[in-house]
Amino acid sequence: MAENASAADGVGLAESVKGVCVNVFSDNEKGEATAIKPEVLDGLLKRVKTQQDLMGPNGLLQGLTKGLVEQILEGELTHHLGYEKSDPVG
Repeated sequence: MAENASAADGVGLAESVKGVCVNVFSDNEKGEATAIKPEVLDGLLKRVKTQQDLMGPNGLLQGLTKGLVEQILEGELTHHLGYEKSDPVG
């Protein structure tokens, strides 16, 4: 995995964001939209019992959105600076 790769380099977003998402996506060689593996979804949905658990202020969607945005921003910052967070180089 290239640490300083960008979409222009042909590297997918999941790979450019420190490989965090790579193992949760199903293989997709046909260029279709990538699907999250069913077992990952099952694990996430186990704690959802009500609409609030899913869409409330502390719900699953809020947590997923927050986590994804933080990972993407951290990856972008790493790419921009050229080194990882807490790397002695920086």
